[in-house]
Order: sequence, then C-alpha cells, then structure tokens
Amino acid sequence: MYEGIKAPVKLGIGGLYTDDPHTIIPPNKLIQAKNITLLRGKIEKDFGSRRWNSEALPDKVIHFTDWHPNDYTQRMISVCANGKVYRHRHSHVYAEVTPTTSAPGVLNTKWYVTSTKGGAENTGGEKKLFIFTGNDPVQVISGDGTTRSSISKPASDWSGTNHPFKGIIHRGYLFAFGNRNAPHRVYRASSTDHEDFTTTPWSNNVYPGEGDMLMDARTFKGKLFLFKFPVGIYVLNDSDSSPANWFFEKFNESVGSCSPYSTWEVLNDLLVANEYGTVTSVLAIDRYGDIESADIFNNLRVDDAIRYEMSLLGGIERHTMYYPQKKLAYVTYNSLAGTNNDRFVQIKFGGQTPEVTIIDKDQPNCLALVKDSFDIERPFYGSNDGYIYEMDRVDRDVAGNAYTGLFETPYLDFGAYDQNIADKSKNFDHFELVYEPTGYFNLTVDYFIDGKYMDTFNIKLDGFSQEDVIKTGSGRTSAVCPLTYKQQIKGSGRRIKFRCYNSTLLENFKITGFNVYFKIQGERQTVRD
Repeated sequence: MYEGIKAPVKLGIGGLYTDDPHTIIPPNKLIQAKNITLLRGKIEKDFGSRRWNSEALPDKVIHFTDWHPNDYTQRMISVCANGKVYRHRHSHVYAEVTPTTSAPGVLNTKWYVTSTKGGAENTGGEKKLFIFTGNDPVQVISGDGTTRSSISKPASDWSGTNHPFKGIIHRGYLFAFGNRNAPHRVYRASSTDHEDFTTTPWSNNVYPGEGDMLMDARTFKGKLFLFKFPVGIYVLNDSDSSPANWFFEKFNESVGSCSPYSTWEVLNDLLVANEYGTVTSVLAIDRYGDIESADIFNNLRVDDAIRYEMSLLGGIERHTMYYPQKKLAYVTYNSLAGTNNDRFVQIKFGGQTPEVTIIDKDQPNCLALVKDSFDIERPFYGSNDGYIYEMDRVDRDVAGNAYTGLFETPYLDFGAYDQNIADKSKNFDHFELVYEPTGYFNLTVDYFIDGKYMDTFNIKLDGFSQEDVIKTGSGRTSAVCPLTYKQQIKGSGRRIKFRCYNSTLLENFKITGFNVYFKIQGERQTVRD
C-alpha cells in the first residue's frame, strides 16, 4: 500500500481555460487543448477530415452549399475564386453551371459570396438557389438546372457593382441587403416571386448612421434579426397584418457581426462572432442587458488563448457552423501569421457549461452542413486546394496527413484535493494514466515541476492494463473498460503540470483522467488513497 497521497485529476469535462493564474484554474481544465475533442467525459484526439470530391476544382473553394432541388435529388453547388459556379452530381462528377445571356460570364468574387435557398413560392413551383456576390446581379439556379441567370426583377438601385451580398427567407419573403450604394437598406421581394423586387417594392433604411453597414441576418424564434458591422442588432417588427407596415426596431447598439457568415443558432441561443474576435450570446444580451455578461469567451476564461493564437485581421472571412449531432459549434480564425482561415475554435455544448478547444489541422475557407444518407447533417469545409472536406471522420488524418493532438494541464498544487497541502513542497513518485484502449499507439507525456522541465515518457495505449490483470491459460484478457498505466516520476516542488500528445498518422487517444502519487516533504505520511 502506497504511504502517501494519491490525488485524482478528472479530464474530459473541462476544456480550455487560460485567463486566470494557475493557482485558481480548476484542475480539470486545460491551458492547451489542440486538436482534441471532449465527448462522453473523455479527452479524445479530434476526428479527421477527408477529401469529398475525388478531383480538385480549378481554384480555391470560397463557398459551397448542400442543394436539394427536390425531395429525391442531392447536389453540391460550389463557387471558386475564379468566379465560376460548379454543380456536383456526386463526389466523382462535377461540371460548370454555365451562365445564360443575362448573367455575367465570370462572377466577381473579390468581396463576399453567399447563397440562399428559396423559390417554390407557389404550389408545384421549383426551388431556387440564389447566389450573392455584392458585385454582380443576384444569380439564380432553378431546380436541378445546369445554368444560372440573373434574377428577372432586381431593385431599381441595383446596378453596376452595387448589388446585395446576402439574402434570407423570412415568412415566405426573400430579404436582401449589402449593396454598397445603400449599406443600411434591406429589400424585400414578392412573396409570390422571389426574383421580383420591383412590382411591389419594399425597402427599409435600418437606422442609418449607426454602424457601417448591414452585414448578416438570421431568423431566431420566429423573428428576423439583422446585424451590422461593426455594431448594431435590429429586429423586424412584423406584427402588423399588412407586410407593407413592417419595420425594424433596435435590439442592441454595442455589438454586431464581423462577416456575412458570423451568426448561428446553437440549441436555444443565437450566437454572433463579433469584430472583437469573441462570440456574443444574443439571448444573454436580452436577459442581462450588457455585452460583458454575454461574451462567451470571457465567461469561459479563454480570451488569452484567442488573443495569443488568432489574428483579428481575418474577421471579414470568419465563418460559423453548428453540428447538432454532437452539439459542437465552430468558428474560424486566421492564425497570427496566417492569411487564410487555418484555425477553428470548437465549442462543445450540452453540458453544465460550454467547453472550448482549438483545432489547427484544417484550412477552412468556408463551412456548410451536408446531409448524409441517413439525413444527418454533417460538417464540411471548402479549402484553398480546390477540395471540399468532410469532417468528423474516424481516421485521425487530414487527406492522409498526420496531425498532433495535444492537451496540457495547469500547474497543479492539489489544493482542490486538500487546501492544506497546496503550498507545501512535495516529492512526486508516480503518474498513473486512466484511458480507454485505442490500439498500439503511444501517448507522449512531458512533465514540469515549478516551471522546470523534468522528463518525457511514452505510454502505450493498447488493450491491456498493468493493474489487476486477469491471468488465464492463454494469457491476459482485456475488456472494453478504463485501463491504467503507472509510470514512475521523480522530482520535488510545490506544483506539477503535464503535457500529453501524439502526432503519428492515424494515432488516437481516449483519456478520462490521471492520478498523481506524492509525499509531503518533511512530514510523516499516512495512507491516503
């Protein structure tokens, strides 16, 4: 029996936490959390990504959408930086969506590119996909068509390079905004023809002088919200029985959105990626009335991680997405030296508090959910290499390339275990990992005591525990259950931290926690387990 202290540290239920001194960071939190995911109480290496299209598109993918022109057909529609639109019949076959005589031959993609699903305004009518660039007339693809055309009746002041870059369907109407010559004005098409903005013209100049321009929109709890850059949130008052009398009311003037892709609905909340590089809860603004209380990253104490790893210069290309199947929210960033989206902040919802990790293995220009054969929406992204990637793949690789999964604890003084020993010097004896077997993979562990690197060791995450092994005639038996591996460590000091990682192709880990064995210096020890 060990005559000392065995202090447990539970992992997989904490996530990233960087904004406070180590002495008050909860022991289940992490000061680094890269390419890991927190599911079912375990730290797991984040899932891989595979190329969906078998052949690269001719240029970088800057926008794509899962298009269902009818109840039995699924297509992928993508827009590349070369200004061309492509239609994928499936992952192995694609062709350009050719412009009609009314449409520009090549779209100007130097600003924003978005799309909105509409049409089917009348019984038997075709669904329509509307493509917005802000520079070109709004493009429309009807049904499962292979051509695109400019909408038939644009608003009277849409001309030249002054066209909307965003549209949204609300209560059967297509609303559009973003043209440079009227940056605060939103337009509404006919409810019987989403291409018609002129027969019964309606527009609303939304609080001109506040913010720079309308940037994003989202329908939430039956209400249409408009977001300006850099600040301003507005809600459509559509209570009047006559749509001609609808108007916008101010919701908040202290926060706004940073791009046309920056708002997303998560569970019972509406989130917005703002110009400050953080994420704001619209529900919290409504409930508490101030921005600080609504700042999710501040509340989760991860502002420092965002500030030290992410560039705020890429805000105009920030994309967001929510993956309902796993309750994961994603928001993209540029790294400090990056010029493209090369980071995700992944937020796990569904527990007592959200949990944050950082993903740096992917290069996501744009995001979208795509239905699989079971009608489950799965996360995808488009990249600079001309490929669309399917995320959440079991193999731990990105198109055959390895990546590092890493997590690091704060310096642990074990005051959460016993406050009386927090400031006492300790003789550290053993590190005991609790894990689920994932194969013949290694987990590398570095440990540090009072700021000094001490040593590195490797733990094999195979299917056999080193403790309580059942002996049989044919040798050891293993089971699907947590296993343990004990490693001797050496060193003395008040605090210890651990950095755990692996980076070989296809390697995985599933860690539930660990135990640290130590004795208090200069004191007689009793058995504590």
